[in-house]
Amino acid sequence: MMTWTAVIENTTTREITTPIFQGSWSGKQALSLAEELFQTEEERLVCLVKGSQAQGVYPSLDNDEYRHTVESVSTGHSDR
Repeated sequence: MMTWTAVIENTTTREITTPIFQGSWSGKQALSLAEELFQTEEERLVCLVKGSQAQGVYPSLDNDEYRHTVESVSTGHSDR
């Protein structure tokens, strides 16, 4: 079994949720399971990410990668 994160959009509110689930190692099989579990009339599966995205799929204020990006943009350089 592999850990996957589904990116789900509420089609009415446009709110994004990222449920984590266990699925097959095969991406195609995991995608089928995610569609079965999460895709409904009100929600659509946007994408599937391998692994747990506990800090969020997108950079956020509480995510180190976001802070680094903001610092790089504001100072014009990166330490990477």
